[in-house]
This record gives sequence, C-alpha cells and structure tokens, in this order.
Amino acid sequence: MDIAGGFRWFSTETEFTLLPGSLPGRTTTADDSWTYPVIGARARVQFSDKWSGSGFVDYGGFRSGSETWQVLLTADYVIKDRWLIRGGYRYISFDHEIDGNDFTFVQSGPVLGATYRF
Repeated sequence: MDIAGGFRWFSTETEFTLLPGSLPGRTTTADDSWTYPVIGARARVQFSDKWSGSGFVDYGGFRSGSETWQVLLTADYVIKDRWLIRGGYRYISFDHEIDGNDFTFVQSGPVLGATYRF
C-alpha cells in the first residue's frame, strides 16, 4: 500500500453553442486553467509470479463545488524480468466553477500500458 500526494492541473477551452429553435441561439465559452492538490492511495496484489493487480484512488480540490477524483484498476502481466504490460479501467471526474458557471467533466474507459523497471 502506498500513499500519494501531489497536484492535478486542468486546462479547458470549450465553446458551447445552442442552436436556435423556439428560442434564439446562444454561444458561450469556458476558458480556464487551474490546479488542485490531490491525495491518494495505491494498492498492489500479487496473484502469481506473472500476474498482479493494482488499484489507485485519489481525491482533490477540497472545496465545496470544486473537486476532482479518479479510480484506476489494472491487471499486470510480467513479460520479462524488467518489462510488464498492464490493462485496466480508469474513471476520472472534475467539478469546477468557471465565470460563475458550474462545469462537470467525466471521462472513463480502458487503459493499456507498458512498464520498464530500472
């Protein structure tokens, strides 16, 4: 089990356009950058000589209406002494106020990676 701490930096430049219908159309832009302090924990479980799994969770922001968190779960397979491949699933979310408007972003999906240990 590991404990982690650090910072997560976000930057967005997003334009939203509502097409005209029964009401007139409207365009607004969210353009901002910010950094959150984050704390987290990671755990690793060895299943066999070749297979292991890891889980990572973190939380940051620490203000009402402005926060971020993520969960990452992976299965790891040792190819050779120093190389391993990992596949898993990541979910990350942030909630942040920009110019008086609350923006929420969620992204999730599969991850695939390789690690070389020195």
